Amino acid sequence: MRLKVGTRSLGKMNCNGATALPSSWSVSAAPGRRVSPFRRAEAATIAGAFAIMLNSGVLALADLIPLQTARGGLLRLLSAILDGVVQLPHDRSFQFWFHGLVGLAMALFYAFALEPPMRGAPWLKGAIYALAVWLANAFIVLPLTGEGVAGSAHLTVMGMVWFAAAHTLFFVTLATSYPRILDGMARYSRRNQRSHL
Repeated sequence: MRLKVGTRSLGKMNCNGATALPSSWSVSAAPGRRVSPFRRAEAATIAGAFAIMLNSGVLALADLIPLQTARGGLLRLLSAILDGVVQLPHDRSFQFWFHGLVGLAMALFYAFALEPPMRGAPWLKGAIYALAVWLANAFIVLPLTGEGVAGSAHLTVMGMVWFAAAHTLFFVTLATSYPRILDGMARYSRRNQRSHL
């Protein structure tokens, strides 16, 4: 049967007594899964934050070796583009927050634009995303900042490999944790609905 508030139908009640919301209230996140934009953003933010922490930890470990990696290429490119217009700070604190914001932006872009139409295992989606971004960084961003392809003008082979590994870890972690977080949120929501019946 349908539940109505005034003259507006809220949806059908299933056999367990839970109300199913109309499909227009949600969008497809993957084959067989429907999730609201807010929940998609929430899950992406959590997954992105977790992936950023792992990525930052691996890059910080390189500093202890010590091993120079290709960090900060995008910030240096933006600074060069905005030179004379806006002076971007380059202290550690700003670099940390800039790195985090870029990571969260990439997580949201994945959740809303890439994940829904992509097919395959989550780790494969993450690997494809990682490769695409790495190619853009290696052949566009770093050469434009005078660091050569993949930072080869200033980095050792080990430094380039370490950065690529940390970079890939971020995207694969994001892609594999995102659907798990969505599923966990859906299970919590169902349990919460049943507890209020």
